[in-house]
Amino acid sequence: MQDCEIYFENNALPPQDEQQNTDKKIMLLQVPMDIAKRIEAGEEFHFRGNPDDEAVLCTETKTFKIRYAETSNLMLVLDQSKEKINGSPSDEQNKENCDLSNAYQSIFGKKPLHLESTVIDSGNVFLDLVEIKPNFDPLFKRLIPYKGQDKEYEQEMVTTTDILQFCQASEIEVMEYLKSIEAMEINGFWRVLDIEYQSEVLELILLTILEHDLSMDSVPRALIVESLLEHEHLESVISHVLRIHSKSETNGMFVLDEQKICRTFGHVVLKRGESVMLLKSFLLNWKNAVPEVFDINLDYLNVLFINAGIIFIGKARYRANYSVLSKEYSSK
Repeated sequence: MQDCEIYFENNALPPQDEQQNTDKKIMLLQVPMDIAKRIEAGEEFHFRGNPDDEAVLCTETKTFKIRYAETSNLMLVLDQSKEKINGSPSDEQNKENCDLSNAYQSIFGKKPLHLESTVIDSGNVFLDLVEIKPNFDPLFKRLIPYKGQDKEYEQEMVTTTDILQFCQASEIEVMEYLKSIEAMEINGFWRVLDIEYQSEVLELILLTILEHDLSMDSVPRALIVESLLEHEHLESVISHVLRIHSKSETNGMFVLDEQKICRTFGHVVLKRGESVMLLKSFLLNWKNAVPEVFDINLDYLNVLFINAGIIFIGKARYRANYSVLSKEYSSK
């Protein structure tokens, strides 16, 4: 790195009160080195948020809160297009600068590099980034439950483009969230399947497996779709219900997951039940709802709080096919 001295023209620095003003024509943003390299490489970044929201910066994979920060040092923004590099001070420079140059040479044994530039802005306030976990509540509230073709009516639904405009999260985070809540696209709009409708389709899938004497470990998608299309269900919905209740899929053959199937029927019992019920009653209703070959297990559910044999559901917080309630329960 070369040593240099920067000389400023008269009145290049703003008055003291202006240095504290955050309403600048240029606002500096401090970013981690890896993000800086990606910006330089041309990667797109997005500021997201509604007028009433605090803006966030989204990369392809992460979300950052933007906050004001302050430093005791004065930061200067220079106009590089007007920089001049000279080997020594010009004759027009004052005697004081020449004395400084001579002193520098006597100490370091070489002449300083003189850089002449124009200060176009200055200040001690900048923007800083803090990585955060996105809040997906506004997104979930806008996902309209799908209850079947015969129950569709005109509603305000959202596309991927809509979501990326109002949701303060990176695109990858959004897609991972939609996958985690088992959302799907229907006619270009993102939806969650109503849990009771989902269980209805699942029951038809299980009946078809029983009618054709199929193994739960080898369920052909083509046969299931062909059978359920007669019941006027969308092919995409049939495939989605089959997929989210399976362990794996290979060449159109699905291996069904007992835990996921039991969980769906358990959620239906919870939704239909009272906000508080006896654990014994819940387990009986749940057992009656699942195929006989399956065994129920409270570990399959993550929506319960059980105390002294009483099950608390909290219906106000129950969400379609997943819940934010605690998994904690007693051995009773």
